[in-house]
Amino acid sequence: IFVGDRREVYLSGEGYFEVEKNAEQPFIVKARTLNVEVLGTRFNLFAYPEIGQIATTLEEGAVQVRLQDEEGKSFHLVPEQLVYYIESGSVDVRKVVSADYSDWREGGLLFDNYSFTDIIRILQRTYGLDIHLQTSAYNKNLLTVHFNKNESVENIFMLLKELIPGLEYKIDGKSIYLK
Repeated sequence: IFVGDRREVYLSGEGYFEVEKNAEQPFIVKARTLNVEVLGTRFNLFAYPEIGQIATTLEEGAVQVRLQDEEGKSFHLVPEQLVYYIESGSVDVRKVVSADYSDWREGGLLFDNYSFTDIIRILQRTYGLDIHLQTSAYNKNLLTVHFNKNESVENIFMLLKELIPGLEYKIDGKSIYLK
């Protein structure tokens, strides 16, 4: 139950929201450098502090996304995705299969044009791995890849090796060595 004229929450990580419309008490999710005002909807919000982008993926309804920059840019989304790239300040709005982006709730992972570095960070957190990068040669690679629910660590790195020519890895329990 929210008290006052606004329903506000703060998110660090990833969350899936189903919100009923209430014009008298707007629902706002604050995530790092943007605010998502919900206009009655279902959506996924990806905003981990160590990842270089924030993504809002709308499944149903509408949201208003406001950047917390000096210009306060605003975007009205219908079922589509907005990706805000923190370093460059650029925004990409596109049509996507929105259910793919909430697949994490069932154990799957989808990376759509993610940097290799961000993928490694997410895999470390999701699988409890200790990944040692012995080279920075792959850091700028951008990848699009989907891992199914309960995908094994062995399969994940076998697929990454197929996507990145020259990548070598060694798995030792929960420690992964990349070179």
